[in-house]
Amino acid sequence: MVTRQQGALELRQLSERLVALKQSLPLRSPPDGWLKIVRRAIGMRTNQLAKRLKISQPSVVHAEEREAAGTISLQTLRRFANELDCELVYFLVPRSSLLQSVERRAEMVARTEANSIANYLGLEWQVVPPLAVADQIDRQKEELVTERPSRLWDPVNGE
Repeated sequence: MVTRQQGALELRQLSERLVALKQSLPLRSPPDGWLKIVRRAIGMRTNQLAKRLKISQPSVVHAEEREAAGTISLQTLRRFANELDCELVYFLVPRSSLLQSVERRAEMVARTEANSIANYLGLEWQVVPPLAVADQIDRQKEELVTERPSRLWDPVNGE
């Protein structure tokens, strides 16, 4: 079982690695796709690749088109990469960082929960000072970031 400290450390380490990776690699695929650009760069014709893969030449062209369109399977892409003497590397790169994603989500959940409580108390004619609400949001956000319960990713506000 992963402890909270281990989970937080894993999140921080993975987040840092992915941010560094994002900064070091081009994240856009070539318009024609990697298969076609690599095949052309090494001087291989589609019929030559087809023979190596034991498929038809139109199947190679179709696979290159599917890759460019984003509809090729990873299994097929791996098979083609192997014949092009390439390694297929597959990973997800967060738009910001994983830690920032968790913090933003925790803020949203904490704000929603605190506002719900304040609204409920307002219906009971109890006024909740804005500073108390802000303090509750900060405490709840910190707890959510630290513990990362599964409810953190439940829909809120009609998502």
